[in-house]
Amino acid sequence: MSAELLNPEGTVDEDYLKNFDVLGVNYPEAGVMGAGAELIKQNHPHLPMMSTENASYFSTRGVYKDDAEKCQCNNFGSMYSMVLPGKRKAGDPGVGGTAHPETVMDYFRQHSYMGGVFLWTAFDYYGEPSPFEWPGIGSQFGICDNCGFPKDYYYYYQAHWTSDDMIHVMPAWNRDALELDSDGKVAVRAFSNAQYAELFVNGISYGRKALNDCEVNWRVPYADGELKVCADNGGAVVAADCRHTSDIAKKVNVSSVYSGVQDTLYEISAVDQNGYLVESSNDTVDLSIQGGTIIGTGNGNPANIETPVLNQVRLFNGRALVIVRRVDPQVELTANY
Repeated sequence: MSAELLNPEGTVDEDYLKNFDVLGVNYPEAGVMGAGAELIKQNHPHLPMMSTENASYFSTRGVYKDDAEKCQCNNFGSMYSMVLPGKRKAGDPGVGGTAHPETVMDYFRQHSYMGGVFLWTAFDYYGEPSPFEWPGIGSQFGICDNCGFPKDYYYYYQAHWTSDDMIHVMPAWNRDALELDSDGKVAVRAFSNAQYAELFVNGISYGRKALNDCEVNWRVPYADGELKVCADNGGAVVAADCRHTSDIAKKVNVSSVYSGVQDTLYEISAVDQNGYLVESSNDTVDLSIQGGTIIGTGNGNPANIETPVLNQVRLFNGRALVIVRRVDPQVELTANY
């Protein structure tokens, strides 16, 4: 099987094709690729095809406005381009990445002969810091950051692929994290596998809407407090999700997120006096360990150029990861400001 970048004309060498049982193509959904994959299929109707790379969507965990200085991309859709310099306008080639997730899913609904979707990528990785240069050192294509913490569009895909009732709301709910229009309104988006979703700000409803492609959008006045969505299928609420305006960080929570044969991964998160995640916290946290050894840390910041040390970690948008190698059966990791 191959993994080909397309050309809009769908040109492919006939002798080359003879070497493959399946033709793999990259980004057939992308506007810059045109109708290349469709033309290949028209000319070779019996050739099995699948997609070997899709999406490459720019997003930085917990970020809701573009910031080139910090190498950060808006989760609603960045205005930076894959192929053109600087901030662009909607519709320019490559804006937001190769393609938005919604475009990927729509393409595969309309082209049932394609043998699958290979999303690029599950995790951010070091290298390919597009659309930025130094101090950007990591990609931003991941559904999760490089620590494995989900970004918002993780839940878009989950809504398509799980049968468990679920809903997720974005953005974070602190004014300084958001782009407000001249009327003080802000975009809100939810992902769910339910039929309907209703949005509340501080208990006031801003409408119950039907979901389309597992997604629903509102534009509402911003007000400090609680952002909440409730999902239903024409009856009782089946799932809910909330974001809260947070105060300054008061403490650090430590929770195990994975335990393997030798190593355990811990999430470190900043919370305020009410226990709400402080998604704006980028503070340094001191670490101590009993019964094990810290062997690695990370925070998901695609422009993190600090030299790592094993007794500290800097949070990024409220979270960090610590990897511990267990020595004793009982391990205790503590984290404090």
